[in-house]
Amino acid sequence: LLIESRVLLTLLSYIEPLPRKSQPGTVFDWSLSQTEDLQLHAIAALTILLPRFLNEYFECHVGTRLLLFYEWTISDDEYQSQGNSFFGKGGRHNKRSQLKYIFRLFR
Repeated sequence: LLIESRVLLTLLSYIEPLPRKSQPGTVFDWSLSQTEDLQLHAIAALTILLPRFLNEYFECHVGTRLLLFYEWTISDDEYQSQGNSFFGKGGRHNKRSQLKYIFRLFR
């Protein structure tokens, strides 16, 4: 059921550098703090689900996506994180939370 509904691809859609570009024609725009929370929840969910989706791992180019995201987390680009969720521990105005969870996913 999870494979047929493309859950992995949906979770991966949240793993991209923030702030995200707004899509034209969307009904609802998430705030930066909401998007950050969704992103951190998606990474935490992938930590559990990814070992069970090995075929989809290669099909969706997960390794490439994660490495690009990791590159963003260690870059010096300015980022105004909110850091106000359970997953957002690590302070404001940095990418520590994303880095912590991407390392957890790499393990």
